[in-house]
Amino acid sequence: MKLPFFKSRRKKKEEAPEAQIPVVVEADTESAAMTSATVSDRPRKVPVERVVDSLGYALAAVPSIGPTVKAWRKLGFVVSAAYPWLGCQAAHIDLDGGGIRFLAVDNSAPSTALVELVRARLIEGAGMLGWTWTCAEPHHSAVAISQLAGSDFHEGCALRDETLVQIPMELTPAAATWLEKPSITAPPHHPNSIIRLDHIVLNVSQSKTVSQTYERHFGLKSKTAAMNDRYYAFLKTGSSLLEIVGPMKPAPGPVSGGAWGVAFGSSDIDATATFLQNAGIAVKPPHRAVQGGRITGMPVALGGIQIAFMGE
Repeated sequence: MKLPFFKSRRKKKEEAPEAQIPVVVEADTESAAMTSATVSDRPRKVPVERVVDSLGYALAAVPSIGPTVKAWRKLGFVVSAAYPWLGCQAAHIDLDGGGIRFLAVDNSAPSTALVELVRARLIEGAGMLGWTWTCAEPHHSAVAISQLAGSDFHEGCALRDETLVQIPMELTPAAATWLEKPSITAPPHHPNSIIRLDHIVLNVSQSKTVSQTYERHFGLKSKTAAMNDRYYAFLKTGSSLLEIVGPMKPAPGPVSGGAWGVAFGSSDIDATATFLQNAGIAVKPPHRAVQGGRITGMPVALGGIQIAFMGE
């Protein structure tokens, strides 16, 4: 990922006259240059580069880690040992192009932003609350996103070696997201033939508005489709997709909804279906998918997560 170097607004104020604000000027074929202009001269320009490399981990709130790990191992996934993550107990599944991270808290856990989000999600039932984005330099990406969104949240990103940065939820409708560096280890072999995270589904009341917000704030481009009174937007990030879906006619009022499910890519969809059937999961034989290839899925949500499996 190529990103220009952005200085924090605090640093800029130390280096520039108080009446002026440095403006980042960029072009696709030229390196970024720093120049100065007063606020009244012209509006601040924002980065044109993609600011995130791909989706990282889908984040799922679960009542406890142990039973969750057992359930997903039964599906043929290799699940990590438990470890602490932002005040929660966590375990994860690694795949090409992302994965899924399970989060649990106990009654004695000190309050953090993530702990409170997990607790709030569990009041409604287990399920997904958001995801992470992978990027080579979370600090640089945070500053770029804040400029694209016209937000000052990057003022809190004082350290340029940060490996994890939370994006304010007002910039990511219906989801909680973090920026994090990608894993440096190769994903393991999963006996169920699953090799990658295909997409995360965000189900919302105003899908067109939400998709345009993610495009604007993260420098993404979408492909859209309409089917059965539903509006779909597919935002490609690396080898995975963020799928945003909602009614063709937007619901009135504030945006509602949230992260709903995940689709995994299989190297052999028939082998995946057979493995799940042998494990006692009543999946149907793979059938033709609208997106191309073939698809099957879990008959019921697992821990509040709708799960699909895709392949050729």
